Amino acid sequence: VWTVFTHALLHGGIFHLLINGLGIFFFCRELEAELGPGRFLRLLLVSAAGGALIWLGIHFQRPGNVIGAS
Repeated sequence: VWTVFTHALLHGGIFHLLINGLGIFFFCRELEAELGPGRFLRLLLVSAAGGALIWLGIHFQRPGNVIGAS
């Protein structure tokens, strides 16, 4: 159950972490300023859970790994 939320915190290496960090820095700070911290946090949680559930729905019969919010 926790994988639905924690997959977004995993990374496939230092380059993956760096690129995600840069994306968050450049895109998310403007979005947080527009939405406010509470709505932004809800958006992140719903997006992480939604992405994981969609991935699991598509890959339910095939084993695999999902890592990172990207």
